[in-house]
Parts: sequence; C-alpha cells; structure tokens
Amino acid sequence: MQALDEEIKQPYVNEKPEFDHVETLKPTTGKDAPVQMTLHSASQDLNTLQALRSFWKPSLIALALAFAAAADGYQVGLKRHWLIANIYEGFIQTMSTETDAAGAPIISAPVLAAITSVISAGQILGFLQIPFVSDRFGRKWAMYLMLLYLAISLFCQSFASDWKLWLVGKLFGGIGVGCLQLVAPTYIAEIAPIRLRGALIASYSIWFAIGQLFAPVALNQLGKQDPYEWKIPVYTQWGTLGLMILLILFFVPESPWWAATQGKHELGRKLLLRINGDVKNYVIDVEYDILIRTVQLEAEHSRQAKALGATAIFRGSNLRRTLAAGWALFTTQLLGLAFLYTYVVLFFQLAGQTDVFRTTIITSCVSIAGALVAILALDKLGRYWLINGMLSFAAIVLLIIGLVGTIGEIDTARANGLIFLACMWFFAMSFNSAAAYTMLAEVPSAELRSRTAAFGSMTASLIGLVFTVVTPYMINPNQANWGLKTCYFFFGLSAPMVIGGWFIIPETARLSPAELDELYESGSPVWRFSKTITRAQGTTTDEAHPSVDVDQ
Repeated sequence: MQALDEEIKQPYVNEKPEFDHVETLKPTTGKDAPVQMTLHSASQDLNTLQALRSFWKPSLIALALAFAAAADGYQVGLKRHWLIANIYEGFIQTMSTETDAAGAPIISAPVLAAITSVISAGQILGFLQIPFVSDRFGRKWAMYLMLLYLAISLFCQSFASDWKLWLVGKLFGGIGVGCLQLVAPTYIAEIAPIRLRGALIASYSIWFAIGQLFAPVALNQLGKQDPYEWKIPVYTQWGTLGLMILLILFFVPESPWWAATQGKHELGRKLLLRINGDVKNYVIDVEYDILIRTVQLEAEHSRQAKALGATAIFRGSNLRRTLAAGWALFTTQLLGLAFLYTYVVLFFQLAGQTDVFRTTIITSCVSIAGALVAILALDKLGRYWLINGMLSFAAIVLLIIGLVGTIGEIDTARANGLIFLACMWFFAMSFNSAAAYTMLAEVPSAELRSRTAAFGSMTASLIGLVFTVVTPYMINPNQANWGLKTCYFFFGLSAPMVIGGWFIIPETARLSPAELDELYESGSPVWRFSKTITRAQGTTTDEAHPSVDVDQ
C-alpha cells in the first residue's frame, strides 16, 4: 500500500485527451506495473459536450436505468391522486370492510391507515436488505430482486378482491420501490463519466416527476370513462415493468466498481470495456488501474481508522461522509414536504381554482422544471452553491408562505400570491430532491456506497413517515388547527439543517472517487473542495499536507 501512496505522489502531465482508438496496456496491478501512474482520469478534463459525445454509451445505459424511476413516480402518483378521477368509490366497493349508518360500504380506519402507510414501511424493508444483496452478489442481482418484488406487487394488486391481498401487493411494491431508489442512483454514479455524473443521477428525479404526471392524467381519463374500473391503472404498470425487465436484462451490465471491490479484476476489465470500449483512445487498463487502486486505498484507510464491519459508515472520515450524503435528503423532509404537498390544493381553491386535476398538472409541471434545471446546472455550476442555495431558498419561501397566509385575511389576490409561492416551493423542492440523490450516490466511498445510501434513504423515509402521521393533527380544525402556521413549525425545524448544509454538503462536481477520498481523509473543509489540488490528480505536495489549496 505504501507503494501505491508513492505512485500517487508522482507528477501527472495533464494532456488534453484525444479519443481515436481503444488502447490496451500491460497489466498495471502486477509486478510489471508502471511506476508513474495517476488517479486522475484524462476523461475528467473533457467539457460537457465532449464528454457526451465520447461517453454516449454509458450515458444511455444510465438513462435506461433512470427510466425505472417513472414506475416509482407512477406508483406514488396513483397513491396520491385516486380522488381526482372519482374512482375511489369503485375501490371502496371492492375493499370495504364494513358499512356506515346509511348502509354504504366503507373501509375501516385501521385498514385504511394500513393501506396508506404500507408503501413507506415496504420502502424501509427494501432499504434494509438491498445493500447486502448489492454488495455481496452485485448490482445486477439487486436489480433482479427489485424486479421480482415489483412483479409480485403488480400480480397481487391485479388479482386483489379484498384488502388483504391488496395490502400484500402494496407492501411488496414499497419494498421494490425502496430497492429501486437505492440501486438506480448508486449504479449510475459508478458507470457515469465524471463530467456528466450529476446530470445522469438527477435524470432519475425527472423520470420520477414524469411518472407522477402520468398518474393523474391516466386517472382523470379513467374517471370520465368508467370510474368503477379502478384496476386499469394497475394493469398499465405491467407495460412499464416489462420494459424495465428488457432494459436491465439485455442492456444494463454489471458495475465494474462492484467487480473491483470483490477482487474480480478480469471481469472488471471486461465490464469497463463493454461500457466504455467504444470511446476513442480510452485506455482500458489505465482507467481500470485508477479504479482498483482507489478501492485499495479506501480499504487501507478503513483498516487504519478501524472503520470496519456493520458500523463502518459511522467511523473515521466515513461519519462525515455519511452525514454529507444524506443531509440534503433529510433537510427536504423537514422543509414541509408532508404539509405543502397536501395543502397546496387549498391555495388554488382560495383563488377560485376548484379543479383539482388542473392543480395537480400545474404542480407536476413545475416539479419537472425543477428537476430539469438540476440536470442542466449541477455539472455546469457545481453542487455546493446550488444545493445549499436552493435549500435556503425553499426555507425562505416556506417562511413567506406562513407570513402571507397568517397575517391578515386571505383574499383572492393573496391566494394568487400563495399559489405563486407554492409553485416556487415545488420548483425548489424538486431541484433539491434531484440534487439529494446526487449527493447520496456520489459522496460515499466506493466500498460503502450501498450501505451509506441505504442509511440516508431509510433515515429520510422514517422522518417522512413521522410527519405523514403528525401533520394531519397539526392542520386538523378539531386538533391543533395550526393551518398555515404549520409553515413556522417546519421552518424552525429546517433552519438549523439549512445552515448546517453550508458546512457539511460538499462540492463533488468533476471530482473522482479517489479525489473525494483524499479530500475527506485530509479533513479539508467542504467549501474548499473545488479549490484544492489533490495528490490523486498527480500533483506532488509536501508530506505533511495531503493537498494544496490553490488560494494559499
């Protein structure tokens, strides 16, 4: 390992890459390995357009997997928008457990609560199990397990004639969605070219937003035709699942990073060749050498810090990375997610807009716009200022909504102002969601990526679950009756997290895993990441200073 450290110190001549042919060198991991190597890939120096032209194949693979998020968004959208199409009556007739005083069928409160919350419970179960499958058997087997859960879910929902089988189907659907939310972003982070990594991870969120948009559209059309055929939206999901199966089986390869962490280096080279072999002048053995030496150095750092075992993500510099990976995701939950997503309909009603379907379409389109801006901006402008700035913006808008809605009477003009503010909040939250998944996939070390992402996702889901239960009591007229004063509560909770983000959320744009490893090991503050030249880039520095700051 000392030899590896010595190699990193060797100077690297940063020549502009010319991609003309695939080149194979002598193995770089044996005794004949060249002495002067770097952990900085020449592909990092491409601009966005050059990277897109050269690395079109891994970009397509990443987008193909990101498409699976449409199924996730569609499921969530169906859960939120049953009432839009007035098909809930047909659902109640099938799933009813008792009758009311007038003899009409109803679903008992405990069963209804179970049906509405079981997806969140399933997600947590997915978060708990999928890292072990992903790390032990590979990313592809984790995807296969995800597809199996989703297929079981749709089978149960398609043939459900009572609430019990429907509940089982929703549970498996939640598990599958939880697996998807972990596997897709982490896999994309591992195969995406560094220059396009943020945009490709964020594409998961835009597909999710598109899926959510399709749900109310489908339900609205169904409500106009036959509102009692409530299973049609369930059947339509088989088409999405079938396309996902084909893409994952025949188009999405295993991750070379997983092969490297398992010591399967021959397989790793073949996978890297399959993914990037069409890139001109891409030197397979040099690029794979960077990959395996990054994994080896991470393992050595973990041994030195005794960051091993089940608690490894909380030890040494990994603790700092675990917090940073999930911080944006935690903060979005505290920015009123469980509140305004429901309350926004009231804003439109106060302004005279009683069409719930139109309200849903407007907010869904704003969400798509937020995710699209994230795709276009994260790699171009970087993560640190954009993410922290947008989290701060969402908190300020949340506070203003509270002030506008609680000081004085709400007339039509003020209601229109609340609609505008709500749209700004939706835009910011959609951006933050896309950026949060980017952090979740980029910040962890390669060997702990799945476990760190699982912890972050599970913690955020638990926070969301708590507020999903608590928020109705805050706004219920017969309970706390806070109304828009609830904005103050969520602002107070989120403000410390928003401020903390400026000290915890790092700049990861255009940084390789090896460079992030070194920056965290050196204890460099996150706001200096983009201005720091690391040894992983091949720059020789003083022995006592692992990295040299450009401004110093």
